[in-house]
Amino acid sequence: MAEEVIPPLLSVEEANAPDEPDSDCVENQEEQMGIFQTLDRLEEAVDALLNTKSSASSNSLQHHLKVKNSKKLINCTICTKSFAKLGNLKTHMRVHTGEKPFSCHQCTKSFSRSSHLRSHLRVHTGEKPHTCPQCTKSFSHLSNLRRHLKSSHRR
Repeated sequence: MAEEVIPPLLSVEEANAPDEPDSDCVENQEEQMGIFQTLDRLEEAVDALLNTKSSASSNSLQHHLKVKNSKKLINCTICTKSFAKLGNLKTHMRVHTGEKPFSCHQCTKSFSRSSHLRSHLRVHTGEKPHTCPQCTKSFSHLSNLRRHLKSSHRR
């Protein structure tokens, strides 16, 4: 007959100490929490966009949803793009034709979109309308401000 082995008695501290989870389990839980936090942030962003009617982002999202859900799309005859408005197709066609009807009066550059010309004019005027909220730097283009924020003010 085998003798029964009795485990040693634990001290009160050892008995009350929480069990340490397996390191793989902890990593998996942390990864899942990160995914859930990301999903929560995405849901909040989408809710904010849908509830903020004056926001340019909201307008862009609403337009995107309208185009994607529209039955009456106008297709480009050269590529696979589709548009909900004829004006957008006309502007898009400049990609294929190379037409650049918007010319800078201070240099020889021309642009296919008026917004690109307006942005280019800042080179000549020195206008820098995009200011960093965390320091005193200003930028002529929003993309440069975003790059600055990512490289200089990372959390």
